[in-house]
Amino acid sequence: MKRVGVLVVAAVWMCGPAAAEDATSQFLAAASTKANVLMQVSYDYVQDASGPIPAQKYTAQAICITREGLFMTFGIGAGMQAQEMKDLRLAPSGESDKSIKAEFLWSDRETGISFLRATEAGDFVPATFVASPSLKVGTKIASVGLFEDDAAHTPYVGVGYISATLRVPSAIVLITGGSATNTGSPILNEAGEFIGITKSQFLRYQVSTNQGIQEMSMNSRTLGQFFQPSSEFVHVVEYAKRNPARPRVLSWIGVLNFRPVDDNSVVKAEVPAVAVGRVAPEGPASSTLKEGDLIVKVDGKGLEKLPSPGLIHDAFVLKLVRMAPNQTLTLTIRRDGKESDVQVVTAPQPQDDTLAPRFIVTQLGFRVRERAELDKFIMPPDVAKVDALVVLQVVQGSPADRQGLRTGDLIVSVNTEAVSKVAAFKTKVTAALTKSPTSAVTFVVRRGSETHTFTIPPATP
Repeated sequence: MKRVGVLVVAAVWMCGPAAAEDATSQFLAAASTKANVLMQVSYDYVQDASGPIPAQKYTAQAICITREGLFMTFGIGAGMQAQEMKDLRLAPSGESDKSIKAEFLWSDRETGISFLRATEAGDFVPATFVASPSLKVGTKIASVGLFEDDAAHTPYVGVGYISATLRVPSAIVLITGGSATNTGSPILNEAGEFIGITKSQFLRYQVSTNQGIQEMSMNSRTLGQFFQPSSEFVHVVEYAKRNPARPRVLSWIGVLNFRPVDDNSVVKAEVPAVAVGRVAPEGPASSTLKEGDLIVKVDGKGLEKLPSPGLIHDAFVLKLVRMAPNQTLTLTIRRDGKESDVQVVTAPQPQDDTLAPRFIVTQLGFRVRERAELDKFIMPPDVAKVDALVVLQVVQGSPADRQGLRTGDLIVSVNTEAVSKVAAFKTKVTAALTKSPTSAVTFVVRRGSETHTFTIPPATP
């Protein structure tokens, strides 16, 4: 299979002598007309900091999903925040001198899809994804993408055949006899229906070691070999169409982590199972589940049997995430050799720190963030009640590092003034460093049950 530019496709279509080649060329030519659903998204990543940090330029491929200019993309990280994205623009395929202003809306924590909305008028052609596509082995598929390093965003197409559908634990489709286009490209069948999107994929491997069988995840760096069928993400796309400005809420049951049950587990099971890890003290399952419980059934049905304990674990977690909040579940658990049923009501998943406001003190070498909703479940109760900012990162070798500040410390005050919000912290630190660029700044820090004071001088030029 060849990756073919649109102009080349037209030449092949006109010149191909064999019937099979002619049919493939026509398929490629038809697929190339779907490039009008694509635009290239670009933006400058600008971090909020007390000193200059060069902006980083990012580009990705976006797919239009409504005529009003709503777009989806896999090209924006889940931790990206709207205020850090400057000069966000959408550029139509095949055009080098035109772009449209856009705004970042939200990223979905289950699928990694981000949603954007054009803020200027444009000719938007949406792609409609099939809810339950046929993934029969041997099905011919095509994809259309935009050349990443081409100023005109020239579209190109690829063609191949479905050779297998894997569970990882969501479905992922393997392409053979060719390859698709770059990551984030829509996949089409011969009827012209959108049935998936190309993406790189982490695959699990079981490796024999001196500690027994171990599972490893390896990223498939070969682009164009896999695509995710639309059945795995169409529910998110349809939600975004109905609620473009409201992030989707996922579910949880108040368990901070589950563990696979494998040969290295203290307690083993002869049926598919997952082990309960740490249970949030104030979470939905705090009165019904304990660390070490084995979950073997959900609503009377055994956990899905998959090739490895890791996949069984991942499939169970994915099932929980996709459930609606306020849904009552009956979990069959094993505890101390006995089996029993317990009921748990799902709740909205607390927001993690990815959206918490953050700020970098460049002269001192560390980054802080505001407290996130999830913190109160993760931190010890006495620490969770402290009004403070969380140290998100300490640069190795920086003044903060040399003075002993650590990631996870809680900053209670700056130069004796209490802080719990990034805006106030930014104002106080910036004012102190502006007034006296060489003078140290004093921070009172809570570390566990202990309180420390750090006096940190700025880095010398």
